[in-house]
Amino acid sequence: EYGSITKLIPLESSLLCIFEHGVALIPVNERAIAGQGAGGNVYINTSNVLPENPKIISDMFGSQWPESILKVPGKTGNSPQYVYGVDTVAKKIWRTDGNILECISDFKVQEFLNNNITLGERELTPKIGIRNVKTVYNAFKRDVMFTFYDNTYGFEEKVWNLCWNEWLNVFTTFYSWIPSEMCNIDNIPFSFNRDTVKAVSKLGISDHGNDFSD
Repeated sequence: EYGSITKLIPLESSLLCIFEHGVALIPVNERAIAGQGAGGNVYINTSNVLPENPKIISDMFGSQWPESILKVPGKTGNSPQYVYGVDTVAKKIWRTDGNILECISDFKVQEFLNNNITLGERELTPKIGIRNVKTVYNAFKRDVMFTFYDNTYGFEEKVWNLCWNEWLNVFTTFYSWIPSEMCNIDNIPFSFNRDTVKAVSKLGISDHGNDFSD
């Protein structure tokens, strides 16, 4: 019903399951309340490690691109820890804390996404430097960056990097810089620029038998 499973992410004591067209929460070693007394609740453990029926958080929005789904670090106290994702079919950017799913692109950048997401439902294979949807995180500024590039056919390409700030809870800017990979070392972001691999990737898809195709 929701398509194939794109990614499984541990979220506190549960598993967050992202389908192509849905998101579900799967408790691990779920306990059921057997009774209540003066000393508190009495629990019994179920025989299944995973329940047969997961909790559906969204039956409309998911993601077909594994690298567009990102759990941001930094769980502190009672503050929620979010998982972000990009749905290229519905053309939405969403986030969830395991309880509800919120489309953060609504009324803010929705018109831009409608005009600038060009990947269809059948184009699912990432080609680094040429076609991918990837979410990266800048731990220093707490920026979540949603990157998109599609340059499979011809010379024209759709390329953008849209930045969401977790402190401000708003989209703050566009970046002309498009990372193909990124990590945070000592709270400083390090990245590989997409342009450095684009030329090699272009050669790789041009001829299946050449040295660059691997």
